[in-house]
Amino acid sequence: MKLIKHKNVTLKERKFVPAALGLGLFFLISMYLYSQDTPQWYETWWTYMLYGAGIAGFLFAFFFIRRRTGKLTHEKQKLEQLLRERTKESNEKNLKLKEQSEKLTEIDHMKSLFFANISHEFRTTLTLMMSPLEQMLSESNGKKQKQELEMMLRNSQQLLTIKLRHY
Repeated sequence: MKLIKHKNVTLKERKFVPAALGLGLFFLISMYLYSQDTPQWYETWWTYMLYGAGIAGFLFAFFFIRRRTGKLTHEKQKLEQLLRERTKESNEKNLKLKEQSEKLTEIDHMKSLFFANISHEFRTTLTLMMSPLEQMLSESNGKKQKQELEMMLRNSQQLLTIKLRHY
């Protein structure tokens, strides 16, 4: 700070004071006032308190944010670990489901083959039985025997027309 000397007096501060000059008009007149014991505004005790409060507030905010960031980072790591574990479990379950699906497909194919074979065996047997029944029916003499042979032929024809369904 540059000190100004005026009539052997060292001045530290410059203040503006309103003065009344004729006809009630106010003008600002610059006056130099001597104040040797008055400190500058930035040198007063309350400004030092404000400086301290500002620094303390800054440090508090800095450490609070740092602590909060650490907590959030830790929480993020825990959530990422949980996500990895659940993804692994999900992948294992999907693999098991895929294996079960393949087994069920194989079992369904085996069941279809089984029913196809059973159906073929029934049809073959019934067809082989119907020819001798027809021959016996044409050669039969008794009424009761003829009715029984017709019933057997009719039942075998009905069995032949049944479609086996598999579920």
